[in-house]
Amino acid sequence: MTDTAPTTGDPGPDHAHPRRQRVLRWLGIALSIVTLGAIVFAVRGLDFADLVRSTPGDPLFWIAFIASYLLVPGVEWLIYRELWRLPPSGMLPLLRKQIANELLLGYSGDAQLYLWVRQHGGGANAAAAVKDVAILSAAAGNVATLAMMAATAPMLWSLIDAGWLRALGISIGLVTFMSLAIFLFRNALFGLSHRELWRIFAAHLLRLLFSILLLTVMWHVLVPQATIAWLLLLATIRLMLSRLPLFPNKDALFAGATIFALGAGSDTSRAIALVAALTIAAHIALLPLTYLPMLRSWLPGANRAEGTKDRPAVEPE
Repeated sequence: MTDTAPTTGDPGPDHAHPRRQRVLRWLGIALSIVTLGAIVFAVRGLDFADLVRSTPGDPLFWIAFIASYLLVPGVEWLIYRELWRLPPSGMLPLLRKQIANELLLGYSGDAQLYLWVRQHGGGANAAAAVKDVAILSAAAGNVATLAMMAATAPMLWSLIDAGWLRALGISIGLVTFMSLAIFLFRNALFGLSHRELWRIFAAHLLRLLFSILLLTVMWHVLVPQATIAWLLLLATIRLMLSRLPLFPNKDALFAGATIFALGAGSDTSRAIALVAALTIAAHIALLPLTYLPMLRSWLPGANRAEGTKDRPAVEPE
């Protein structure tokens, strides 16, 4: 299996510039080392024996967990498949992107994906598409957060101090307004067509809807006595926390917030902490897999030995 990236036909693919290619390779290595460091840091807080004892045996939980974990890279693979005819092996850098985004600061994974695209022959248009998809994902996240806040407003108002809730709502509203305002200037900011932009935005909204549903299913299996309204409220708070910048590992942040609010002995707190711990464990298990093709390409003489096989042509739609 090899990592396969798009070639879009636009001028200036980086594999034609050896010096630029070396710079991109070392940048990719640096980001990879930082991601691995974040994994090591996250492992320190995990009790794997307790995690194994706590995992439920209900297959519905595991179906929802696996689907939830693969949802983001899966939807993005479909998006890039439409744009670049990305092969199935393109899931590896997208998984790597998700892990970096969740364990490091937001968009660190997008930076890795950008470098991967440029390293593997994607020109300026292909790299710009990564930026477009990231902006649309953020805009969809903001819209979904406001919609969930509106739907659960009465419960939110009774649970959280009104002053803080109002301030947070205003800040998220401003971010959402700015995100939607991007569409007014999309001709200057985006490289994709209007039709592609709206399709990608809709795909991200559907992804968020399914993410909320899958998360609710997992929590319901773990805490069957909880009402659906209560679980949707928790999903709303999780979305709100996910919009906060400069906070890595939002799942751990959410788990900590629920433990602080509800107590460590609460069934809900334990369920949320379990899902967060399982997510980190999945990151640990899958991250080495995503680096196997990259490590092979870093071996001395790998490109000379394989010729052009490590850069199969992937034509745009």
